Amino acid sequence: MIEMSPPVLSRRLGLNTVELQSQQIMNSGSFGASLKDADWRQIKRYIDRHGEVVLSSRDAAGANALHKLALFSGPSHIDILRKICDRYPHLISEQYGGDLYRGENCLHIAIVNRHLTLAKNLVERCPELLSHRATGTFFDPGTACYFGELPLSFAVSTNQIDMVHFLLKSGADITLQDRFGNTALHMSVVHERVEMYDLLVETWAKVVGSEDEEPLWKRPNKKGQSCLALAAFNGSSKMFTHILDMSRITSWDYGPVRCVLYPLEEIDEIFLEEEGDRMTSVGALQCMIEKSCLDLIGLQRIKTLMRRKWDVFCRKIFVRRFYHHLMFLPCLCSLAILPRDADDETLVDAALLRIASIDTLKFVAFTMECVCMVHMTAKARIEIRELFRDGLVSHFAESGARVLENVSAAVWVCAVAIILAGRWSHSVSLTAEDEDAFLVFAILGGFMNLLWFLFGSPSTGPFVCMLQEMLFLDVRAFGIIAGVFLSGFSVALFILEPRPRTINTFVDNVFRFAFLTVGDVDVADYESITRPRAAMILILVYATILLIVLLNILIAKMGDTYSKISENAERRWLLERYRIIQSIERSLSDTERRAPENRYWVTVDKKPYLQVEEPNDGYYLGTTVVSPDSPRFP
Repeated sequence: MIEMSPPVLSRRLGLNTVELQSQQIMNSGSFGASLKDADWRQIKRYIDRHGEVVLSSRDAAGANALHKLALFSGPSHIDILRKICDRYPHLISEQYGGDLYRGENCLHIAIVNRHLTLAKNLVERCPELLSHRATGTFFDPGTACYFGELPLSFAVSTNQIDMVHFLLKSGADITLQDRFGNTALHMSVVHERVEMYDLLVETWAKVVGSEDEEPLWKRPNKKGQSCLALAAFNGSSKMFTHILDMSRITSWDYGPVRCVLYPLEEIDEIFLEEEGDRMTSVGALQCMIEKSCLDLIGLQRIKTLMRRKWDVFCRKIFVRRFYHHLMFLPCLCSLAILPRDADDETLVDAALLRIASIDTLKFVAFTMECVCMVHMTAKARIEIRELFRDGLVSHFAESGARVLENVSAAVWVCAVAIILAGRWSHSVSLTAEDEDAFLVFAILGGFMNLLWFLFGSPSTGPFVCMLQEMLFLDVRAFGIIAGVFLSGFSVALFILEPRPRTINTFVDNVFRFAFLTVGDVDVADYESITRPRAAMILILVYATILLIVLLNILIAKMGDTYSKISENAERRWLLERYRIIQSIERSLSDTERRAPENRYWVTVDKKPYLQVEEPNDGYYLGTTVVSPDSPRFP
């Protein structure tokens, strides 16, 4: 390795000799030790010898001397920091370098350390600290220290009301957003700071808010989430109910009952504004359904909203589609029995020919094809509309009832379209075997689509939810482990086969062991193997592992899963029912959704509200119920 002299090294790094020496001092640990020990005499000696450049030099984390003193935050450290600030005031505005803590300044550190006196001193000397942003990876979303980049957001996230009052009084901008679009108000939701949320809302109403501006709590971040939608996305029942309670309007009180209006503009996606073809915001209801927030889904006001949707328009659409699908399935099944136009009498069941002539049977088959065509076209129209609305990936990446309905519908719609194209179009040629293969997919997809309708019933819905949970969790885990043993034992048995060995022999062995898992084994099948006793040993070991151990583990695990799911069965079923309602709603055009007969809301001052009758708890306590609405919520 070639060693470079200090002058050469300084030219390579773009530093002069003094700067290089100061960095060497900082990295050596001697100056850092003086800062940690708050040894002002030693620190002053370094400053006198090297000048202010030693204070600006950075350690491996990107901190200068002021940052390190603020981090230690002892009384002696703060006193030295003030002395340095008096002598070199321009150093106060310096921020952390490096990727980890990039952008952090002394004010950020003072706030996290809850040092109000230091924060006041720093802001008085350098007000521009209020707009600095801590953008290092240490402060990214998903980490414990995601505080919103700005000092005001830091104070809100750490729940320091006195600090927040000071920063607001000092001119901190309440409307500033971090690079993810979150304001300090969003950060109060992220960290569930109810008192901070109320304080910022009051500040907005008194100082910033006006009728011409969009309220701060309604402003979306870069994910399109208002404060209410963000609370729903995070599954925060505490913040979600608090924000809803603050925005509600009491219409009337009558003894133990009161009528309350909840604004739907931030809750339901139908009332969100669109910018061209793109939705600029997301609704709180959409967030809680996508994130499967069971606690929020069980809230009475959300249940009331979804019940209104179901009763007003979803039930009749759901039942109509169910009956149409029930009529479609027998017609589809009949295509497997009735003769095609190209079939002769030798390909038709003799029992059918005793009932009607082949021409009559072909006419009936054509009628069934027409019924399938009509139903397939109607379903394809709905699916294509949803596909364009959701996008290809999100349409098939849904969870629960929606993904079941989307995938199964896509399978049978495409299969029926290919079958009918082969029968009616001369340009598409399908053999009878090819048509039967597509018919298999069409029938399986059609019957699996029935499970989506079973989600809508309170008697079958919870059971299907449990079945779905077991298939995707327990059976999936069992399949992965069983696949290891199935592959290993199949290869081992394949090696015992007499030569020449073929791929078909290997595939047959895989099927043998697969059937063995469900108890189908015949010892005579293995007599032709070169080492039959070794084969029997393999079969015995495999059966012991799969049939005795793994299957019993699967049964026990399913029982445990059943117990866990049954505790939340109602809410899980409500979640799937909400997904059905959302799917039906999205399949309608905007005009159909806003039609007078489909309205589940009331309009007050041209704004949509959910009207709910709730218990008036204060009536029994003999206290006056204070209306939660206020002038700041017009």
